[in-house]
Amino acid sequence: MNILIIQEAGRHENNKEFRESLCIHRAFSKIEGTKSVVWGLNYPSFHTPFDYFEKWADVIFILENYNSTWVPIEKIKSSKKLKIFWSIDSHCVLEQHQKMCDLLEINILLNSSEQYLPYFKGLVDKCYWFPNCYCDELVFPMNVEKTTDLGFCGNIVIRGDILRYLEKFNIKKDIFVIGKEMVEAINSYKIHFNKNISDDINYRTFETTGCGTMLLTNKTPNLDRLFEVGKEIETYNSLEELDEKITYYLKNPQKRISIEEA
Repeated sequence: MNILIIQEAGRHENNKEFRESLCIHRAFSKIEGTKSVVWGLNYPSFHTPFDYFEKWADVIFILENYNSTWVPIEKIKSSKKLKIFWSIDSHCVLEQHQKMCDLLEINILLNSSEQYLPYFKGLVDKCYWFPNCYCDELVFPMNVEKTTDLGFCGNIVIRGDILRYLEKFNIKKDIFVIGKEMVEAINSYKIHFNKNISDDINYRTFETTGCGTMLLTNKTPNLDRLFEVGKEIETYNSLEELDEKITYYLKNPQKRISIEEA
């Protein structure tokens, strides 16, 4: 099976290998009988016309979530190959993704948040829940000392107020630390704080558990279907509960280590 993966290349040098398209490409390379090519703006393959890869492919797998102007909409629409779209950011651009499915005549919709699947019925043939993940070639436990009690690695976005609130715990804020440095930072935390933007389960959830670090995140739909809460991760639903759990796990390191190991 030949799979054409479509997504713009990562814009940040330190993080480019973490791009979904490259991670999925590496995963496909491990499946016997499967070949894949990544095509999109700023990839070397982009110099080759889309038509060439469309003829070669059995499947067109679209990961570009923002309907960029470089995407050959009319050519994808007219293609008779199986077309799959992975909606990773429905919680941010739902209407745009619905429009993409309609314009490109997508056959199969994958969504990283199951609760958004009903919004695509009638626009595609089939819909499936396909959660985010991490690439274990890039994200893994490192032999580094956990020197930080409470850390946060990511973008502030809607988290500014709660990060300021957590300063009483001397939270270490690694804002926009990416790539290998992100993995090193998360490995150095005893507890990694997270707050999802909306009702999504973000990459930080999987990257943290992949590093063998305890995750403390807000309660989110379907999180308990992916992890055993209280054993593999911990959650909070209020500032009071957040305070209690940070204090408890810092005072009870064996309980925290048990979660890390799980």
